[in-house]
Amino acid sequence: MKRLFGNTKGIKAGDLRQLENMCRRRIPPEFLITFQILRDICRLSHRVRRQIGLLINRRGRVTHVIVGNHQEIVIPDISEYRSGPGRLRGLRCVHTHLNEELLTEDDLTDLSLLTLDMMAVVVVDNNGEPHRIQVAHILPDRSNSTPYRFIGLKTPHHLDIGCLEIIVALENEIDLKQATLRIDPEK
Repeated sequence: MKRLFGNTKGIKAGDLRQLENMCRRRIPPEFLITFQILRDICRLSHRVRRQIGLLINRRGRVTHVIVGNHQEIVIPDISEYRSGPGRLRGLRCVHTHLNEELLTEDDLTDLSLLTLDMMAVVVVDNNGEPHRIQVAHILPDRSNSTPYRFIGLKTPHHLDIGCLEIIVALENEIDLKQATLRIDPEK
């Protein structure tokens, strides 16, 4: 099964191997990502001068490695992963930004439209190291003008955010909201 997607043309063989090996990495469910994996994708992103993204399932398995260009990644088809009313996709996206920018409108649109568990961006500094991280998730009540919430800026050494707990609580709230709408369709 293919797990490496995107703009890999012109990347050196050793860097391609490192990207392919990302698919074998595991992240504890309470962590957004581990520091070592974060550092590895930042260094690699800095070296190849392209954004790199990981899609991670709830068991902490990297399901997709995405290589973009200097300004964006394009999330591949993830239709095989569950979705539906009251459910999130079961995947979170963690990707690099090379231009000192935090989550963009494109990132937040992907979060919302693809119903990802979370979207996170790590800003890569001039030395290829992780500088700061911004995380967002969608809100259960998507009728708000802003359908997502930021979890605040994180540092690379504070990645134990209770990721799985947040996702399960959020999905329970979404399910409860959906049940309320089914019972009282006038809301």
